[in-house]
Amino acid sequence: MSHSEDPGDGARLAGWEGEVDPPEGLGFVGRELQVRGQAVGAHVVDRSAVPEDYPATIDTSRALAIQFRVDDPDETEDPEPISAYFAWPAEGTDDRLAALLELQGLDELTQLHGETALLALEEEYYLPATPDPHRGDIRGVYGIGFGLAPYVIVAAAGIFGVGLDALAGSAAFLAAWVVATVVVLPVSTYLDAAHLATATTWTGSPVRWTIAAAWLYRA
Repeated sequence: MSHSEDPGDGARLAGWEGEVDPPEGLGFVGRELQVRGQAVGAHVVDRSAVPEDYPATIDTSRALAIQFRVDDPDETEDPEPISAYFAWPAEGTDDRLAALLELQGLDELTQLHGETALLALEEEYYLPATPDPHRGDIRGVYGIGFGLAPYVIVAAAGIFGVGLDALAGSAAFLAAWVVATVVVLPVSTYLDAAHLATATTWTGSPVRWTIAAAWLYRA
């Protein structure tokens, strides 16, 4: 797994020279899909230093490489830091860097030195997890909406007193209700939770949420 690339001989940024003490809580989360790291270094490197298959676009001639210290799962001494790459701010804007600073509540890049951030696995690289406008799997969102439709229909029929007997006697509606409850809602919940677990700062268990959702819908 490629997550410890050498940033090369780039110049270290001012304000990142001092040593910082490692905090508690560093290391991998869950199934190693996420890791908590401490920002300990920042360098300006040539664009060529960024791996060709890096899953984020760097469209500047130079790149910002931020190194995150993590706990090694094998407890070996002095593990290699994880390098995360961004567009060099002097040459262009990188929304991911801005989102990272906003998530940390920081105004300046130098303030990130020593801070702890969550990194999420994406295409064999760990990238800082930053919030997206849409935080779930769209299939899960639509599936949950479709799965809840029978419940909404029954609730509306009960409130307005129209068609409730017809729904109760409809084999097609009852079959749709069963499929929505037993299949659609649990699967949709898992898809949405699995996306959150791998692409955001959420650290819950998709399986546990799916089981809980299945029990809740059944009840």
